[in-house]
Amino acid sequence: MYNQRRKSGEEEYCICVHCDTKIPHIRGIPCRENKCPNCGRTMFKEGSYHHMLFLEKKDKTKDRKKDL
Repeated sequence: MYNQRRKSGEEEYCICVHCDTKIPHIRGIPCRENKCPNCGRTMFKEGSYHHMLFLEKKDKTKDRKKDL
């Protein structure tokens, strides 16, 4: 999904990786400039490189806890 062009009319979202809140992305304003309305943390563009990195890290942490 990262670095792929979206089809016209397809909605993009900013997502909070901490509380899973999604808000519509406003073209021209990077999601990282938005703060989550629920918890106040920085948001990522859904499917972006940084969002994918966070999800990979989260999965690795979950796997480590499972092994303990």
